[in-house]
Amino acid sequence: MPCIDMPLEQLKTYQGSSPCAPDLDLFWEAAL
Repeated sequence: MPCIDMPLEQLKTYQGSSPCAPDLDLFWEAAL
C-alpha cells in the first residue's frame, strides 16, 4: 500500500518542488 503525505485533492494540483525548466516545451517539440 502506498504511503502518501498529501490528500488526494491536493496531489491532483501539486506542481512539485523543482521548478520546471523554461525550455521544457521546446525540448518536447524537438524530441517528438
